[in-house]
Amino acid sequence: MTDKRNLLLLYDRPQEPVFVEKGEQKTVFDVPDNFLPDRYRAIGNELQNRFGEAAENRIPVKNISLPDLRIPMSLGRHEQFSLFIPAHRRPGANTIRRRSTESNVTIPFERTFRDLDANRPSVGTSAEAQFNFCGCGWPQHMLIPKGLPEGLRCELFVMLTNYEEDRIEQDLVGTCNDAFSFCGVRDRLYPDRRPMGFPFDRLPRQGSDRLNTFLTPNMFVVDEHKIRLPPYTVAELTYPNINITNVTVQMDNGGDAQTLRTRFMESDVNLTRGLDFVPRGDVFARFTHLNHEPFTYIINVNNGNNAQVLCTARIFMAPKFDERGTEMMFRDQRHLMIELDRFVIACKYSNSGTHYKGNTKSFLSSFPGKVPFIRTLYVYPESLLH
Repeated sequence: MTDKRNLLLLYDRPQEPVFVEKGEQKTVFDVPDNFLPDRYRAIGNELQNRFGEAAENRIPVKNISLPDLRIPMSLGRHEQFSLFIPAHRRPGANTIRRRSTESNVTIPFERTFRDLDANRPSVGTSAEAQFNFCGCGWPQHMLIPKGLPEGLRCELFVMLTNYEEDRIEQDLVGTCNDAFSFCGVRDRLYPDRRPMGFPFDRLPRQGSDRLNTFLTPNMFVVDEHKIRLPPYTVAELTYPNINITNVTVQMDNGGDAQTLRTRFMESDVNLTRGLDFVPRGDVFARFTHLNHEPFTYIINVNNGNNAQVLCTARIFMAPKFDERGTEMMFRDQRHLMIELDRFVIACKYSNSGTHYKGNTKSFLSSFPGKVPFIRTLYVYPESLLH
């Protein structure tokens, strides 16, 4: 639906099904079958053909993942809506939907073995230095750890912080955004005022022996220098009037909620530059590696401020129990927190859920003494080998 004015047609006979002709031009919405109510879903094609025969204009409706509609669907079709009814003006109800494939931690697997011959800038130029810097990030299949046959209990942690306090004012035009949280941005400041790993980079405050006692309303759920730092106070961790009411995880291809599935898979990689004393040419190897089924975070947020605010969403995951099956103390669990995503989102002050999708890039840890995996198998141009 490219013209947003078409939405006004939904006010024409609003109690009629959406597939019935609307407006003076007899416009019909071509709705995917899975968007139809259960009573019509089995005969979707027949309905579209029957009611669309005399249509002068057809509007295709894109098939997307349906957001959480529990709040708007709680109002009956024939009931009246009014902002003077308290239940109809639940302040700041937001629903953030974030797919695992949009993670700010990962890049698509095929990009981890990109061919550096393609579109390479001239040797020795600043453009080439930028080209070499870009492209780092964990492969998508390495986002979550390997599961166990009997399952591995983990805890997912979500936190929203004030983006206005997180942001760094600088020009990022022309720079790559891959791996910025760990790799930074070339020739720019690190684009986050918070420390790497925040808020798990310090010991918990007194009385926060478990993760659930560490939480503030905007959360849900051994470096010696770091040990000397004081714990974060509640004021440093809290985002006033931002309250995460619920977090769920759903598999994109169906399955039980709050359950992630891992598996092993085989992939091919070109080892041309990794083998010595062999004829020039492509040498492909097939290897087995860990992967997981794509999933979506659904985060329900209440914004109690009187205006839209920008939030930094930070998502972590860690095992809940240790090897003995005992629930982990937070002081130990924090060291096992894996950052799954970090992105900026606008939380609106409204009476209904607002749904978001992100498309930010990813980041990769570059520990001292280690080379990012993607650099070990680069295919460099012949001009650089002499």
